[in-house]
Amino acid sequence: MGASVDPAALRAARERAGLTQHQLAGLVGVAGGERVSRWELGTSEPRPDILIRLAKALRIRVIELLDIEPNLPDLRALRLRAGLSAAELATAAHVSKATYLRWETSR
Repeated sequence: MGASVDPAALRAARERAGLTQHQLAGLVGVAGGERVSRWELGTSEPRPDILIRLAKALRIRVIELLDIEPNLPDLRALRLRAGLSAAELATAAHVSKATYLRWETSR
């Protein structure tokens, strides 16, 4: 099972923060509230770098926005839990970003 964004958790965190979808979009640097709406509906997901910005803007941990099996987190979930981008982790592991992404996607 891969880690994915939990739409209900994203919406609840945004509402707890007292932000509109448009305000949250502005804080994380995406165009308009429509994108946040799609994430909250589960019709699309933010890129990992945006997910990290979402958690920071909402003042929560990335893991709180994910729908994962807590006892079996995948590599992406572990990276996001650590608050790292794929590029940052690849650099720390001394591999190319492409190599790291192949590991993360099990290819």
